[in-house]
Amino acid sequence: MKASQKIIEFIKKYESLHDGDLRAIGLQPKLDGAGIWTEGWGHAMTKNGKFIKVGDYPTINMVLPYRKIKTISDANKFLKSDIAKVEKLVLRNLKTRVTQNQYDALVSHAYNCGISQTMYQLVNGKATQAKIKKWFTTKYITAQGIPLKGLRYRRNDEWEIFAGINYEREYKLSV
Repeated sequence: MKASQKIIEFIKKYESLHDGDLRAIGLQPKLDGAGIWTEGWGHAMTKNGKFIKVGDYPTINMVLPYRKIKTISDANKFLKSDIAKVEKLVLRNLKTRVTQNQYDALVSHAYNCGISQTMYQLVNGKATQAKIKKWFTTKYITAQGIPLKGLRYRRNDEWEIFAGINYEREYKLSV
């Protein structure tokens, strides 16, 4: 099973193309809600295998030497690579057959949050739709302990994809 083009477009809409400084030439890193520097389509910047965080690198100028994504082409290449890595994690944790929609929702969630053992226990254990919906719509909706509207929307949309409802967002997120 592979991530569909629909879920790739969904991820791109939620992540948006990161350009932290519109005055500078090329794409620039920006901070996510958890204080991690990101670039491109939400690619987390790393140094020596660890996330580059605002606490250690408080200004954009401090993270520029670690920037890997400078163009839209770079951003698309990293997105493709990141999704491939996420898919391997999803497949490693998935022990039951799922629909394309369910697989796509799991890929989007893992792209944004990483792997949740609880979610895979529910899916692999064939929990009721109500339990899975409750999990999707109430977990991973905070950053640094603060509930974020964008994360609530994304989790709800991922649930709708999982349930086979739709891939479309019907509202705009303001940053």
